[in-house]
Amino acid sequence: MEDNTWFGVVRWCNEDIAQKLAEAGIEPTADNVEAVRCECENGHQFIDNMIASGWEFIEYIIFDKFIINQEDTFDYEAAGLFSPEDCDENNPPRTCFGCKFEQECYS
Repeated sequence: MEDNTWFGVVRWCNEDIAQKLAEAGIEPTADNVEAVRCECENGHQFIDNMIASGWEFIEYIIFDKFIINQEDTFDYEAAGLFSPEDCDENNPPRTCFGCKFEQECYS
């Protein structure tokens, strides 16, 4: 299991920003592209959000592909997660993934 090769590397360019501006009905001028890029590069929020999205997707794969098929054998406590049965107003869906089991989750 010792393979630390990176995967899922994301790279963005000005063309990507211009395309999204155009899709939003905003003129993709050089100034507009630069303004969006500056906001993305200002601080860590853009990078943090990309990382969070990646973790959420990995969690989705784990819960959707593995746990739903092995619900009785997965050790939720050892994984630091709530089981679907623990989902309530104190344990929101972000941590319990109860919705994957078609149970009501609280927001």
